[in-house]
Amino acid sequence: MDIDVGLFVNLRAFIEDECTVGLCSVEFSGGVWMHKYFQMVVKGNFCSLSVLDKKLKVCLGWDESPPMGHVVTSKRLRDEGLHTFLSMVDYYMKDNRGKHFEFVHHDVIADDTNEGKMKYAKFGKVGLNNHVSLSHSNVLQSAHQ
Repeated sequence: MDIDVGLFVNLRAFIEDECTVGLCSVEFSGGVWMHKYFQMVVKGNFCSLSVLDKKLKVCLGWDESPPMGHVVTSKRLRDEGLHTFLSMVDYYMKDNRGKHFEFVHHDVIADDTNEGKMKYAKFGKVGLNNHVSLSHSNVLQSAHQ
């Protein structure tokens, strides 16, 4: 089920009002269940992920209950490999040439996206799935494990 892209206005306000820095984009999932959804990376003073989830649900007008098939899930970044703020910025921008692509951001600058591109090029998508990207320095170590 596609997300209502009109909610971007709400997410822009959330990022600007509640976060020190952030970016949100529309992602299109292929495969059998093709649909659009939001993906977002933010920094802010949230005491827990459940507080962040609750604030997002209120922002989206889902404080009572989300529409059927919709969910809000937050995860803390590990700050290593691709699991860094800047890498996520670039990962979320990967479809920027797609006709479905839209994004909003607050205080994300070109230097941030450039550093994110370098990290994404180094670690690639496999870094998101708890896989190890092989490099010249770790290929033999990985082979012996």
